[in-house]
Amino acid sequence: MTKRLLNIERSKKVPLTDLNTHLQAAITTLDSVAGKLGTAEGRRLPVRSQELFNHAVGMKDSFSNAIQLLQVRLVARRILDSLRTKMTEPSPVFSLYDVEVRFDLARIMLFQNVVCSNWALYDTIAGACGLVCMTDTLAKNPQRFPNLLDFGNNKAVGGHVHDHITAGFGWKMALCYEIRNWVVHAGEAQSALKLFESPHPSTAGFKVADDSWNSLVAESKKRFPNLPNPDPAELITMRADAAATFLSACEEMDRLSSFIVSWSIGSLRLQIELLCS
Repeated sequence: MTKRLLNIERSKKVPLTDLNTHLQAAITTLDSVAGKLGTAEGRRLPVRSQELFNHAVGMKDSFSNAIQLLQVRLVARRILDSLRTKMTEPSPVFSLYDVEVRFDLARIMLFQNVVCSNWALYDTIAGACGLVCMTDTLAKNPQRFPNLLDFGNNKAVGGHVHDHITAGFGWKMALCYEIRNWVVHAGEAQSALKLFESPHPSTAGFKVADDSWNSLVAESKKRFPNLPNPDPAELITMRADAAATFLSACEEMDRLSSFIVSWSIGSLRLQIELLCS
């Protein structure tokens, strides 16, 4: 067996649901990679390869930011949960940090916080990992950073990886992204459509209006048209609570992000090992 010349740290097997640990392991590996690059241990890399690897090692800063964003979104979710626990109260006004706010306004503002904090996290991770895993069209494009949906694009990711990603995560990824687009760009209403069925607090306070839900599902299908249609019964459950649906989809996006992080770092580590051997 060929002796490995670079003793670069390998992350232990961790469930994909534990995004924080995958990010921490990636930082540890990148620290180890940075310490080995440019040393006399193993074959010295060509200058261009050295430059590209040094640039890729800079992902560590993005992963450190992502770990902080995990904490930010936790706070955003706790505040949203505090509203959800009060939805059966008769008063249409809620107190947010000593400010009296109508339920419908508090609902969209706090939902926006959760949506934005999640996608800030995913964009940070995708932008960094895309430098290693994507084709030159995106990896070397100074005008546009890769985003999470790009990992399901066969023009951006080679081999069968994009097939695995779309098969395992495509539907939830697309729906999560469409909810994000609606909430971030349009707020409560898009064109003549209201996102939520009712402006009043109730046990169904986050139920999506019928036409709005149909629009979200239709736009989601366009993202990955070759995927099978989602289960109709699942769609009924998901429409009943947009917040729960988005958070459930984000659990899958966390798994996808963990996969992307470990895949990109594993690829980078292996390339350096082989090229320096």
